[in-house]
Amino acid sequence: MLFVAKWMLSKGQGATMATYDSLLLAFDMDQRVDEAEMLWNMILHTHTRSISKQLFSRMISLYDHHSMPEKIIQVFADMEEVGVKPDEDTVRKIARAFQTLGQADKRKLVLNKYLSKWKYIHFNGERVRVDVSAVAELLLVIASVCSVTRFVVVFICLGRFGGSGGRSSWLQDSCPVLPF
Repeated sequence: MLFVAKWMLSKGQGATMATYDSLLLAFDMDQRVDEAEMLWNMILHTHTRSISKQLFSRMISLYDHHSMPEKIIQVFADMEEVGVKPDEDTVRKIARAFQTLGQADKRKLVLNKYLSKWKYIHFNGERVRVDVSAVAELLLVIASVCSVTRFVVVFICLGRFGGSGGRSSWLQDSCPVLPF
């Protein structure tokens, strides 16, 4: 697929955002970060004002998969410059990059600026809006009053509020006191 896509792009055909997204994903899966970076720079210089949120997220995910926090911050800076607002998963990756680089104050700013105060969940067959800070406070009260272990608190929260059955990253970001 890579060879066909690169050949099409060299002939001036198929230069769409979907093609770029597929190529970035293929480069990520094939551990070819340098080629992905070359393609990304070409996209940035060619389509400066029309790059989608999905492409920015794809590039941040690529750098996150390869543990390159400095590059994540660079892509985030480009994203802010163009005026594209990141989605929640991308915000968490950006915050983790700031944390890795030892910039906890910037991590907090990014989380406060871009993470939603509300989380929408399905509870008893209905869509319910839940205040994320209220969930965090509830967990802390349960943990302190009942002196239960961290596992039980997470299990109760996921079963009652998240229902995902797995690790909830929004819970981790909203409950910084509990080390997950």
